Amino acid sequence: MKKTVLLLVAVFGLVLNSCGDKKRPGNPKVLVFSKTMGYKHTSIPVGIAAIQKLGAENGFEVDTTKNAELFTEENLEKYATYADAIGPSIEQLILAGMGKSEGNKLVDTAHRLNLKVHAYTFRQDEHPNFETFEALLQFGFYDIDLDGGFTDFPDLVVDYLTN
Repeated sequence: MKKTVLLLVAVFGLVLNSCGDKKRPGNPKVLVFSKTMGYKHTSIPVGIAAIQKLGAENGFEVDTTKNAELFTEENLEKYATYADAIGPSIEQLILAGMGKSEGNKLVDTAHRLNLKVHAYTFRQDEHPNFETFEALLQFGFYDIDLDGGFTDFPDLVVDYLTN
């Protein structure tokens, strides 16, 4: 669990560091979306607390939600004024619909607002609704056109994307 929290903190730091020149009035703000399908990893509350602590110590606000309905065009427009990317769960994108047009709605909206989309977490050992890990990667990177993703299996993802 300690490794997972450290990974979350390291990834979060990279995301903050990669933000471009977009500015809005007030403190920077991040949205942490933590809804899962079924299994709830014990590191989620610890990770959220770590991000909130980072926010308090570094002057940025942290919005947290499990409500996928907050990913509306109107709300994304607010984040697009200063953010470069959003990070929905792959589960959220799967729940949005297996068909390209349905599953791609959030991704299309984000791209229209010049936001990159990096989904989490691509796992070889858990790929609901897909017969293989490769089918999940096909859905994410080709069918719905994700810009990136988080995984515990980077070697397999790189191999898939480069071959």
